[in-house]
Amino acid sequence: MKNKKAVIVLTLIFCLSLIIGVQAAEDILYVDALGTEKPPTTWIPVGTTPYLNAQDEPNHYVWIDRRNVETYGDFNFTNSSVSGTIDSVYLYVYGYKVSALDILLIQLWNGSTWTPYTFTLTAYGWQSYNVSTVLDTWAKIDGAKIYLDADNNIPGGKGAIYVDAAYLNVSYSVPDTIAPNVTLTSPLNGATIPLGNASFNFTGTDGSGILNATLYTNFSGTWGPNESITAGLVSGVPFLINVTDAPEGGFVWNVLVCDDAASPNCAFNNTANFTLTVDRTAPTTILEFPPDNAYNDTSDPVDIAFNCSAADSLSNLVNISLYITNSSNQSFILNRSTVVTGLNTSANWTVSLSNGNYTWNCLAYDIAGNFDWFDSNRSIEINATVANNPPTIENMSIDDATTDPSEEIDLSPGATREVNCTGTATDIDDVTEISAVNATFFHITSSPTAVDNNETHYTNTSCTLGSAFGNSKNFTCSLQVWYFATNGSWTCNATVIDTSNAIGSGINTTTMNQLLAISVPDSIDYGTNFTGETSSTINYTVTNLGNVEIDIGVNGYGYTEGDGLAMNCTLGNISIEQEKYNLTALTPIMVYDAGMINLTNISVVETNFNLTKRTDASLNSTKDTFWAIRIPAGVGGTCVGAVKFATVLT
Repeated sequence: MKNKKAVIVLTLIFCLSLIIGVQAAEDILYVDALGTEKPPTTWIPVGTTPYLNAQDEPNHYVWIDRRNVETYGDFNFTNSSVSGTIDSVYLYVYGYKVSALDILLIQLWNGSTWTPYTFTLTAYGWQSYNVSTVLDTWAKIDGAKIYLDADNNIPGGKGAIYVDAAYLNVSYSVPDTIAPNVTLTSPLNGATIPLGNASFNFTGTDGSGILNATLYTNFSGTWGPNESITAGLVSGVPFLINVTDAPEGGFVWNVLVCDDAASPNCAFNNTANFTLTVDRTAPTTILEFPPDNAYNDTSDPVDIAFNCSAADSLSNLVNISLYITNSSNQSFILNRSTVVTGLNTSANWTVSLSNGNYTWNCLAYDIAGNFDWFDSNRSIEINATVANNPPTIENMSIDDATTDPSEEIDLSPGATREVNCTGTATDIDDVTEISAVNATFFHITSSPTAVDNNETHYTNTSCTLGSAFGNSKNFTCSLQVWYFATNGSWTCNATVIDTSNAIGSGINTTTMNQLLAISVPDSIDYGTNFTGETSSTINYTVTNLGNVEIDIGVNGYGYTEGDGLAMNCTLGNISIEQEKYNLTALTPIMVYDAGMINLTNISVVETNFNLTKRTDASLNSTKDTFWAIRIPAGVGGTCVGAVKFATVLT
């Protein structure tokens, strides 16, 4: 776009007619067919016109009475406040003539000459006149005015001419004299680049568009143009100018951008030229120490000091890094890196190395991105013979899941109880040398090396190791101990093994408490019996679920303990002495009176019951008791009672 277009509209509101006037506050056009006043005082409305409004003043009219006495006037346009090259000027007049015989001349004044234009419309509308040759300067436009000259040619003065509005339409061009705005994006000011091939990124912004852009540099030693672009440039859009084979050194650059105006305007980035360093030469890296084929046998591991230096002739160094393999001379990777600055510098590191063979080198970078390794890798061997220290165990404790009593073992009737031996394993050489922990848990009558037996000996060969802290790891050895394990003193012996198969042990003791527990069936069912009869003898089995030999205590009641009843029935009750038991089988029923033991209100301890605990090789330890009851007269319905068993240590 080479030009800016603008339109100026200058508007005059007025009215012209044969016997007409305008009321300022209404948008109504009136005609007086009889009045003779100037202007008349009596009006007849004949219609609405779109260009009359409250801004119209009563003197804005040209009036002609019916006696052909003409009244006329001339009207100025508002002066413009713009400038530029005038392209065209049009005069627009809005109105109409009632009769084509009426004459209306639009006289246009340009400051020195009147030029007439004939108004011909016989229906409301805009009539335009190209007045570009008459008003060809801003002075003529600013001094322009129109003179409305009406002539009533209708006999008797019955014609009418209506003019509502007029304005000038001026099209003009404003020349573009503003230079583009130029932004330099990359390389950044003060940047260093490693290649002679460089891309210079810039943005030119201008309302007239971008015509061309030229990179200016002093690559040749003199400030001047380098590369230009003349196609594809868009205002506000970043663009690249590419340069090949830029020499090494420090330079300045800028971009001259020209817009696409009729007379192009050109500008550089107005902040400042950008500086640029081109550095295509890598730094020089030197391995200072240790020397090649270094050997150390003082310790395992041992701290080795490494030192590397680097130098650059043009741009600052940014880092030096140490690369080294593992002790098997594999996996050559970054080990340490140090940020540096300046053209000559060095970096130091201390690295702990264990026995093995290593390969190492250093890598240096400058700010341009150029890098350099030392010409050849170096090797170092660590070969120290160090006595192995066996691991140790501390802080041993033994407990079950219950908190009371503390550090004593309460077994679970008829089931297993988890017992945990815990402690801390330590290896002062290196915590990673802790390989495994195992434990034996045994009764005082057994030994650490005995064969596992659920009564006296348990083993865990794979205890759980926790996370390392320092040179130590906590461990937990869990053991599932059966309910019939022998009571008394037990010992947990934990052993830790390191990677050299050296061992260390720790022990602690605890008490396995006595467990007195039995299980019996839910009921003794005597079946259906008649009054005066004695029931069949019922076998009732007692199972030892503890870890000691036991006797039993027996008593019974009907409703509550001590009530003297064996059973309460729907009709009547059965007294306590009617229910009997025995510890051995008795047949036939006739022995009920002579051979069986009466049930009583209070617990009677049967000291000869002698129910042994289970052994590891046996099934549960059980013993039968035998029960019978006599049904007295006067009892009927369903009878219910209770028999209470108690365990007693034999």
